Order: sequence, then C-alpha cells, then structure tokens
Amino acid sequence: MPNEGNVYMATGYGGNGMTFGSMASLIIPNLIAGNETTLSNLLSPSRIKPLASVKSVFSEGTNAIKHFVTDKLSLEKINELENMPLEEGRIVKYKGQALAIYRNNDGSFNCLNSVCPHMGCTVAWNPSERSWDCPCHGSRFDVDGNMLNGPATTGLSKLDID
Repeated sequence: MPNEGNVYMATGYGGNGMTFGSMASLIIPNLIAGNETTLSNLLSPSRIKPLASVKSVFSEGTNAIKHFVTDKLSLEKINELENMPLEEGRIVKYKGQALAIYRNNDGSFNCLNSVCPHMGCTVAWNPSERSWDCPCHGSRFDVDGNMLNGPATTGLSKLDID
C-alpha cells in the first residue's frame, strides 16, 4: 500500500479477481521478501497518479451523467407490443411506464423496471449477450432481471404491464 510499510492488499478487481487475485498471490510474497519485479511495478497501486487521471475521471463522470439524463428522455414509444420481434429486448414507454421488455421465443414478455438499482441509470439491451447492461457503471442483468454482474447488488424488478 502506498506510503505504508509492510501493508499488502489485493482488492478492487471489478470482475477479474480470478486473474488478478492469482497474480497478487505471486507478487505479494516477493514484496514481503523485499524483491520488486516487473509485474509488481506494473500492478502497484502507487502507479496511479491522481492529477494525471483527472481528465479521464471527469470524462467518465460526464458520460455517466449524460446517460442518466438522456436515456430517460429518449425512450422509444410503442403502441402495440405485438410488433416486437421474438428474442429481442427494448426500452420502451408503455402506458406511462418506462420498461425493459424482452420478448421470449414463445411470444410472451418479460417486463422489468428499466432503472438500474445501483445508481438509477437506464439499462440498455445487449443483443450479443442477451442481457440488460447499465451504461453508467457496468451492471448486467439477464432477460428475467436477475443480476449477472455488479456493482448493483439486486436485480431489475419485474413489472406487470396489464
């Protein structure tokens, strides 16, 4: 840990813990023994320079705010769900509600709240993965609203459109 003697940590891998946690298990014993390696320097938490990162952090924050606002204003309006293709997901405004709707292969619908429970951004349909993905912080949900990846800690709530 920067500016701390004899404190070692392995955290914050954002879904890549199997890879980076394994790497940490190789690096930390070398550091304890007083041996720095190319890999330990590459992954050191002190490599991050906050002032050099300001532009990137500002850009990411601006992008999240843009999605938070514009996604709520640009919902597709549909009058009839029957025109929606099978095995497709869409964010729609239906009967005054913003919905994340997926049409199953049998023609039935999974209707979910389109707001990510993490920070309130509107999810988007990912046709390649067949998942609802949050563009703000990366949470992912399956077609039934179950959480696949965080930082959200709960899934998308189911809604009744009748």
